[in-house]
Amino acid sequence: MKHTLQKQLLTAGLIGSFAFGATPALATPYFSYDANGLSGAGTTFTANAAAGVSSEHLYVMSPTTFAGAGWVQFTALTDNSVAVASSSYANTGLYALFNLGVTYTGGAGFGQPGSFYSVSSFTVDIYRDMGAANVFTQANATTATQASVANTAGDVLLGSGVLSGTGFAFIAPNNGAGLNVDANFALNGATGTSYFYDPVPFYNLALAAFNSTGGQWTLNSATGMASIGNSTGIMDFNRVPEPGTLALLGAALLGLGFTSRSRKQ
Repeated sequence: MKHTLQKQLLTAGLIGSFAFGATPALATPYFSYDANGLSGAGTTFTANAAAGVSSEHLYVMSPTTFAGAGWVQFTALTDNSVAVASSSYANTGLYALFNLGVTYTGGAGFGQPGSFYSVSSFTVDIYRDMGAANVFTQANATTATQASVANTAGDVLLGSGVLSGTGFAFIAPNNGAGLNVDANFALNGATGTSYFYDPVPFYNLALAAFNSTGGQWTLNSATGMASIGNSTGIMDFNRVPEPGTLALLGAALLGLGFTSRSRKQ
C-alpha cells in the first residue's frame, strides 16, 4: 500500500488512528532499537518510524465481512521519512505478523473497487529474525497462495498489539487498497525491552498506515479468497494520553470556546 495516506492519532478524543487521508496532528516521537538485544550496548538505531512492505490474504466470511492475515517486512527505520543509515532488514531483522477482520461500510459494493470498510479486529506481533533466513511469500488469490513467512524457527517475539478503537480500510477505484489502524501495544517483557530499549517505559500505542498501488487487489469470486500484494507504508509508536492530560486539554479547549464567545458578545 503506497504511503499516499497519512496518519492521525484518534485516541480518547484526540484524532489519530492509522488513518488514510488524515493530516498529521501530533509530532511522531522517537524510539531506540538495539539489533543485538543488548539494551543499547549493541548496534543501535534511533528513529521515529519503521517503513516496510506488506502482503495479506483475506477470505469472505459473510456478505459484508472479510477476515485474514498477513506480514510486514520492515525495510528501514526512518527519521522523518528519511531512512536511518544501515537500518535495512538485513541489519535490524524486524518484521510483523498480523490478523484482521473488516466489515463493509459502503461504496461501490462489497469487495469491489471504490468500497470502504471498518476494521473490526486486528492483532499484530513484531519479531526479530534471528537466522537472517526468512522467506516472505506474497499472497495471490488467483493461485490460492497465502501471505506467509518461512524459516522463522528461533525468531524472537518483541511485542504485540491489539486493536484500539476502529481502523478503516478501502479498495481504490484502480484496484489499489489501503489499511489504517491503531493498536494498544506492549513489549514482550525483558526480551522486548532489550531490543526496543528507549524510552522506558516504552510507548503503549502502535500506529500503521499501508497502501498498495493499482492492480494489487485481487478477489477470486470462485473461492472467496482475496489478496493484496506489494503494499508499502509505515508503523510508528506513541503514547495513549493520560487521563489528566486529556482533562487539561478538555479544559483548555473549553476555555478557548468561552473566550471566543466572550469576544463575540
